[in-house]
Amino acid sequence: MAQETIRSAEETFAQHSRALRSEQLDDVVATFHDDAIVIANRKAYRGLDGIRQAFAQLLSEVPQAEWEVGRVWAGDVLYMEWKARSARAHIDDGIDTVIFRNGKIQVQTIHYTLHGT
Repeated sequence: MAQETIRSAEETFAQHSRALRSEQLDDVVATFHDDAIVIANRKAYRGLDGIRQAFAQLLSEVPQAEWEVGRVWAGDVLYMEWKARSARAHIDDGIDTVIFRNGKIQVQTIHYTLHGT
């Protein structure tokens, strides 16, 4: 019986970050569990279709963005403060909390204020 390798939260987040920066939406979604929840700006997105919708919106708001991210890890929980700047808009107050389970994201909260350039 083959043992399934479970990625660490840090490895999953590295994959998630690469996918987000390169705007590879399928790869962003692949870092989440099928039943994951994203709560973003007062709305809950459930499952992979909902997560795709949440990140498609973010990527459309700040396309080809330059990202600046500060992180604090506590086991399988990640707290982030972040900024994103694109030719179209910028975000200066991004705050996320991410909870990992068995090598994938189970819950992510996202808060940000979008500003035009």
